[in-house]
Amino acid sequence: MSIPPGPCCDGPRCGAIKRETNHWFVTIENSAGFSVQPVELFDRDAYDDTVSLNDICGEACGVKRLQVWFTTQKENNATTE
Repeated sequence: MSIPPGPCCDGPRCGAIKRETNHWFVTIENSAGFSVQPVELFDRDAYDDTVSLNDICGEACGVKRLQVWFTTQKENNATTE
């Protein structure tokens, strides 16, 4: 019986697979803000469908997700002005 792969990184153009010894993070994103938490301390059930939750393999992918969030915010603000 094979073991199913762990979650993949949601960082842009990454796709790394979580392994048992990796230290991953989760980004919590919505129009009100962006935050990052270690996956070990994260409670996925505490959030509803109004936020985007992303598994992140490390700092570089976290920064890329933040850049995506900033770009989305700028585009949303430009359409409402």
